[in-house]
Amino acid sequence: MPPEPSRLTINAWVAAQTDDKIQDLLPSGAITSGTGLVLTNAVYFNAAWNTPFDPSKTQDGPIHSSRRKQRDRELHDAYLALPAFSGTNFMAASLPCADTRLSLVVVVPDADQFSQVESSLDATALRTLMTELTTQPVTLTLPRFKIETDTSLCCSSRPGHDIGFL
Repeated sequence: MPPEPSRLTINAWVAAQTDDKIQDLLPSGAITSGTGLVLTNAVYFNAAWNTPFDPSKTQDGPIHSSRRKQRDRELHDAYLALPAFSGTNFMAASLPCADTRLSLVVVVPDADQFSQVESSLDATALRTLMTELTTQPVTLTLPRFKIETDTSLCCSSRPGHDIGFL
């Protein structure tokens, strides 16, 4: 099949699998006549919170990044009983989704501790942190967020034949 119809077919499949959230995974020109194989997968995760945030308590407010920049964002405020833990230089809380097998674990470093917390947070530290979580009252302010990523791993198996991973 020529490159452009193949690209359109793949993009249509990805759009259908992601409820049209990802529409153009492969940009024009991503598949060439030298492309021997395109292996594609799509992951789209959209889950409701177990305890939805009250829209009347959502307001704009400042958030601070690790680069000492302050930006205004839409913030959700809530007072909830959540699995939480206060470490030496951070606080963590687990926000369960409606499907309680899933949750978002938020780790918030103390002021000026971002790089220390980031460098110490490996798989072992995360497993330990998860065992320390206990349900307790938590005042939570969480910015509204959306995470997107685009990863491209490309190599060439031999001249004139591309193997690409997107």
